[in-house]
Amino acid sequence: MSFETLKLIAQSITFKTDLLKKIISPVSLHLQKQLTPKLKTRLEMMLHNIALGIECNSSTETSNLFIFVYCLIEDTITGSRSECKENTQSSPDQDSTVRKTFLGLGESGSQNSYILTKFALDLLRNRLKSIKLDKEDEQLVKMLDPFVDLLRKCMSSKHASVLSATFRCFALLVKLPLPSLRDNAITIKNVLMEILQRAGNSNGHLVTSCFKLLADLLRGFRISLSDNELQMLVHTPMFVDLQTNPSPVALSLLKTIVRLKLVSHEIYDIVVKIGELMVTTLTESIQQQCIQIMLQFFLNYPLSEKRLQQHIDFFLANLSYEHPSGREAVLEMLHDILTRFPQRIIDEQGQTFFLHLVVALANEQHQNVSSMILRAIQKLLGRIGGQGKSYIYEYSLSWYTGEKKSLWSASAQVTI
Repeated sequence: MSFETLKLIAQSITFKTDLLKKIISPVSLHLQKQLTPKLKTRLEMMLHNIALGIECNSSTETSNLFIFVYCLIEDTITGSRSECKENTQSSPDQDSTVRKTFLGLGESGSQNSYILTKFALDLLRNRLKSIKLDKEDEQLVKMLDPFVDLLRKCMSSKHASVLSATFRCFALLVKLPLPSLRDNAITIKNVLMEILQRAGNSNGHLVTSCFKLLADLLRGFRISLSDNELQMLVHTPMFVDLQTNPSPVALSLLKTIVRLKLVSHEIYDIVVKIGELMVTTLTESIQQQCIQIMLQFFLNYPLSEKRLQQHIDFFLANLSYEHPSGREAVLEMLHDILTRFPQRIIDEQGQTFFLHLVVALANEQHQNVSSMILRAIQKLLGRIGGQGKSYIYEYSLSWYTGEKKSLWSASAQVTI
């Protein structure tokens, strides 16, 4: 039987548990045996096409699919008939007939049953992606809430494919006000940290999925990270290699950490790297993430005068960075600083800002960058105090009447 035939059968049948059992049972029987890589790949392709067919099946109601998925995961994860029966009171409207049918799929304790678990998780994720996850839909919330504990059990799997699929399902469920998710958020976070610790120097899809879910949990629930957890995170390859191999996922997690004001001396060191990445990257999305992290850091974290000056000096020095995108990033950052920093800092640093901005304007050949410099100067003039403003106009007039022609145009634009 070809893969396409399996898809057509799954697409054409009336969605009933006993019929699905007949389609899946050849796969489950093979899973009791020792699998060669070739056979394993073939079985996974069979299940993939069955899943495609189920998704296209017009008789597949979401509630029935959830029951199917729940029991199949329960069966293959626990390998215990009694446990499945005990837990069904919290499952989404399941009846005893459905449970018995799924428990007949095969020896759930098989070392290969995780392949069916992955199949069920993919079905769940695909359906969650295709429906409207309405926070106000009480029936939907009620149906999905039991999955939280089931997915938590899946996090005990030793198979990376099951873990990644579990994380992707959780990433969709965190959008809903599930009571069980709220109650188990800390437990799930702790398991994620254990998985990351076991992953060691790995930097693959599993770690990426782990980072995504961790960021979602930190953003959506009132949980935090301990000092040890924070230190462990920032020493993972995705953070260590930010400059050479910037990861949007790691940057998103870092942004969440900074927004939550989680303090560690490693965060201060990483932000220095983020500033350098902000200037050097040619990827706009990465650059914007860096700018957002930097601004949030400046607004949320205590900074000594020396450390603040180091950051400001870095920005001003890179007004002459070789690539226009780097100069634009610096100017966007400076504009945010001039807009949101306390008045005291603007008054103290105002003349320094002005001098560097005017020199940059005089030397700039790129029109868009020149416009950004002018906007920064205008923002500075709008915020700096009266005494600082007087000094700025004195500088401008002296340049305009001086011998350096390169400053004539710049000073004229400032004084207009």
